[in-house]
Amino acid sequence: MLKRLLLLTLIGITACNMEAGLDNNNPPPKPRVVLDKTTQKGSASLYKCKEDKEIKVVRTTESSKNTKKVKTDEILLTFEGVTEKLTATLYQTGKFYTSIHWQWLEETNNNSLRTSVGKLLADECVEQ
Repeated sequence: MLKRLLLLTLIGITACNMEAGLDNNNPPPKPRVVLDKTTQKGSASLYKCKEDKEIKVVRTTESSKNTKKVKTDEILLTFEGVTEKLTATLYQTGKFYTSIHWQWLEETNNNSLRTSVGKLLADECVEQ
């Protein structure tokens, strides 16, 4: 009887130590990234295209202490419920933004959206 009591006590102590050891092996939680919302601003433009298609373009703006800078190297473009981040690319006649899926060309008279392989998605887009 004494041997059983001693054995159960030993098993209980071992089990408690194992649980405590498991708790120490958990990775620490990831630190939360806190964004400064006071420096994040943006402007959105709505484009109406041929065949009643709509495109929304959001340009982010970062403001420092006394100046406001428009980040022209990236835009968020929404077309048919899908939003994609596009990056500016050098182009001769206008602003050209590309991603792995889309190409957005802003020219003086004609804005257009194409797939990355050149298929036309929206043409003759006019800013509202």
